[in-house]
Amino acid sequence: MPDQLSLPEALKVAMRGREVEDGDEAHAERFLVHSGQDGRLLVLCANTELAVVHDSKYVVCDGTFEMSSDSAYQL
Repeated sequence: MPDQLSLPEALKVAMRGREVEDGDEAHAERFLVHSGQDGRLLVLCANTELAVVHDSKYVVCDGTFEMSSDSAYQL
């Protein structure tokens, strides 16, 4: 990407949101939930996955990421 702090519009929509017909409820489903700190903080998740997390009793996270862009750091 030429500008690492600016996501292209195609990456702001979930893959299934790009692949279904216009009348489908998942059409154009968002993937970029939040962009803050001038594009340095991105929260990526589809609405359907947020609903699953909301309805779950337990949420288990894994923080093993092998890489990040030069403009970001990992916690």
